[in-house]
Amino acid sequence: MSQRLAEFIRGVRACRTAAEERALVAREAAALRTAFKEQDNAHRHRNVAKLMFMHMLGYPTHFGQMECLKLIAEESFADKRVGYLSLSLLLDERQEVLMLVTNSMKSDLTSKNHFVVGLSLCALGGVGSPEMCRDLASEVCRLLNSQSSYVRKKACLASVRIVKKAPDVTEQFLGAVPSLLNDRHHGVLIAGAQLALELCACEPKEYVPRIRKEVPTICRILNSLMGTGFASEHDVDGIPDPFLQVALLRLLRVLGEDDAEASEQMSDLLASVVSNTQGTGGGMKQAAYSILYECVRTIMSIKAASGLRVLAINTLGKFLGNRDNNIRYVSLSLLAQCVRVDIQAVQRHRSVVVECVKDADMSIRRRALELVYALVNETNASTLTKELLDYLHVADVEFKADLVEKLCQLVSMYAPSVAFYVDTVTEVMVEAGEHIKENAVRSLLAAVSASGDDSVYRHSCQALFTACWECYFGENRKTRTPGSLACATCWVLGEYGDVLDIGVAQANAKDFAAGGQVTASAAVALIEHIVENGRECSGALGFFASHYAITALAKLASRANLEGSLRGRVEAVLAKTKGSSILEVQARSVEFSELFRFNVARKAAFERMPAMEVANMATAPLEEVSVASADGGAAAVADLLGGADLLGDAGNGVGPAAPAAAIGGGADLLGDLLGGGGGDIGGMTAPASAPAAAPVDPLAALMGDSAPPPTATGLGGLLGSEFSAAPQMPVAMQPAASAMVKAFDKDGVSVTMNFSKAADGSVTVAASFGNATPSDLNSFALQVAVPKGITLEMRPASSSSIPAGSSGAVTQTMRLQREVMRPLALRIRVSYTVASTGAAVQEMSQVDASMLPAGL
Repeated sequence: MSQRLAEFIRGVRACRTAAEERALVAREAAALRTAFKEQDNAHRHRNVAKLMFMHMLGYPTHFGQMECLKLIAEESFADKRVGYLSLSLLLDERQEVLMLVTNSMKSDLTSKNHFVVGLSLCALGGVGSPEMCRDLASEVCRLLNSQSSYVRKKACLASVRIVKKAPDVTEQFLGAVPSLLNDRHHGVLIAGAQLALELCACEPKEYVPRIRKEVPTICRILNSLMGTGFASEHDVDGIPDPFLQVALLRLLRVLGEDDAEASEQMSDLLASVVSNTQGTGGGMKQAAYSILYECVRTIMSIKAASGLRVLAINTLGKFLGNRDNNIRYVSLSLLAQCVRVDIQAVQRHRSVVVECVKDADMSIRRRALELVYALVNETNASTLTKELLDYLHVADVEFKADLVEKLCQLVSMYAPSVAFYVDTVTEVMVEAGEHIKENAVRSLLAAVSASGDDSVYRHSCQALFTACWECYFGENRKTRTPGSLACATCWVLGEYGDVLDIGVAQANAKDFAAGGQVTASAAVALIEHIVENGRECSGALGFFASHYAITALAKLASRANLEGSLRGRVEAVLAKTKGSSILEVQARSVEFSELFRFNVARKAAFERMPAMEVANMATAPLEEVSVASADGGAAAVADLLGGADLLGDAGNGVGPAAPAAAIGGGADLLGDLLGGGGGDIGGMTAPASAPAAAPVDPLAALMGDSAPPPTATGLGGLLGSEFSAAPQMPVAMQPAASAMVKAFDKDGVSVTMNFSKAADGSVTVAASFGNATPSDLNSFALQVAVPKGITLEMRPASSSSIPAGSSGAVTQTMRLQREVMRPLALRIRVSYTVASTGAAVQEMSQVDASMLPAGL
């Protein structure tokens, strides 16, 4: 016979090594197997108890599952208690053996002993499978009207499990909700509120209007809670029954959403809850904060008056003054959601939010930074930008990347002037240049280029030169100059250095007087220094600093007002760098030296680049981008495209044209400092501008390549083979092809696209939508973006609602026609509303050329 449970526990605790414990457990498991085989009924409950202890230690106990069922079938309450406990602990809903206990549980649900009934209900609420829930639903529904409050509470909890696992049998529980919400027992009320919430989530369109009739009852209960209507045994820190208050407030939030009448009924109550909870005095405890949090969420979700929303947002503002990091984090998260509803009320707490950006806790800093980003507009951009810049100087290294990204996005959208934009981004590059992204530098250069104002050019040259000079030679010089700053300085000085005075020639950049007026001669001296020391720059752009510097020198020496004084000096630098160990610098030096032999070609190649239209890659205003949507119209969604010029050309046929030249598109402002070329070279006529290399990556094309592959020219051959075009296959020669691609598959929602190519080169895409979730999907919409040079025509979907558990029930057709041959790629956005919860979902995906056969 095996030992007693207490002896077994003492033996396990006495083991000094894991090997001793395993040996002891193995011996006891063998004894248990023998006892189970010999049908030792007298000690079955003790053996199953030891089995549960072994399970808690992590050892396998599957051999004793049938013993749990035998204990449940016993008449003794003690045996049933151990049996149901082991059932909940050793089994789960996936075990097939669980089906064998259904009859025993059904019998126990009709027992006259309400404790036995409670055991059965607890087991059903814990591990009930969908089949078991369907079989026992009627018995549980009957017990909701039991005379015993103990049984009613357990039946409510079991009903919640049934609603989750078997939504098709939930109708019978709806009639019990009014009586449960009018119950005087505390436990029944909480369980009833949870049951009502689950019913609303299961069938919101059908059940919410019917349960909404109980709003006056719920308001009455909350009013009595704030008085003396309930026993004080459930009070926590002086707050009357906070768990029940939270449950009822959550239910009110669901019932009051999108219903003006219900919102009006609960508005006064919500204001009273906020006022009474804040007035508890003596410093609020966690229970009070929990109630206020749920109350604020309810106010912001219903159709509340503006005054009530202000009260809710002011309450969140008080949360920010709490020392508890969790409370401040919750407040920041909820304020970020409130910005969409009432941004003016949130603006009143702007100063406190900015202080949270400087908090020691990383999670609070990130959340506060996101909120600040949402609060910035044209009126407060300068103030908030200055405060964030001040903090950038002392921010932790791991936080600087996020802060720099947000700062650059803010000034690109809300800068009051180009000069302010230049000064701010320059300061960011000086302080954290290694964290700034390349597209932020490109956006800055595009803004300078698009200004078309010599005063802006002069200011940009002065600001960038001064910042770069300070990094190299100033009192607070840096060990490694940021590569982004060096590249931006070279670009601006190379393009617009001719607006500066020539000044006195300087042999060394160190000779420049700090704070003095920048001259073209000083600019050349600084650029020479960058050519010699470019490899020491930091950041991703540091490697390219000397590349841009050598091109900037060539451009400056080709300007009419600077040629006479600078040409000889620049040619000397080019002669020296022909032997550079950096292959790109060496190649450019040789090419530029050759160009200097042909005056006409040199001046055309190094002329100023045309003014670029500003089209910020990361932060373009939404109205600048057009995307084909499910209804055939144009939807403004810049984040779908990743670049404002993706569909900007008129040939797209899906909406108005976006700006013609986008930063990061076909022309690279940092890389193509040549700007253009022209003139007579040995009888050949050079093109007006130097063409860019043909894209080979379909995703690169998707991100904004705006021109067809160029053809080879005499100047292209002079400058390098990368300027020559690859031959194209005529459309008529391309073979027909087809493919089926799973374009999107997430959370049970899928989009399958069947591509078929016709002989004329057009591609027809038949999209079918699947819904494997238990809830219908409403307001389903598909939006698609394609690269330039591809025309997209979309037909409306067969339906805007996708039934639950369907596959291919809803379809949509689109047609793609190439105007220029390039790899096919799609970027899609799927948006829908979950019918059971009302939650709005928006997801993105991408189909690139690697997912399609070569014929497409």
